[in-house]
Amino acid sequence: MSLILDEYRANWAIRYMREAEADLSTAEKTPMSAVSISFALLAMRKSQTAVYYSLGDPEYLAPLVEKNMTNGNSKDALMRILVQMELLIHRSSGVAETLNKNLVMEEAKRFVEIASEMVKILVEGAS
Repeated sequence: MSLILDEYRANWAIRYMREAEADLSTAEKTPMSAVSISFALLAMRKSQTAVYYSLGDPEYLAPLVEKNMTNGNSKDALMRILVQMELLIHRSSGVAETLNKNLVMEEAKRFVEIASEMVKILVEGAS
């Protein structure tokens, strides 16, 4: 998978990471479990979008990741990571139905941290 990062995409990646971190903070402060879980899942999605922007175009990558989820045998290491990110979001969404706030929050924190590191490396590496 090739890296297509210009200033436009880098700025969107950084913006989505800021929003993801703000949503995660809101999730931590919100006392109502359902609202907190919704913000945590939103933080995960936004950080995933930030990673997609740091790699290229989200509108191209999202369907490609979905396709690779069904195939499940990508030889590309980066694609396997993107598929695992998507699977983690799906799994956390399933846990959200049982309202296990602590589990979703821990998953979201780790997810946002990893995505943040990926974006940082990709954006700094491209400049």
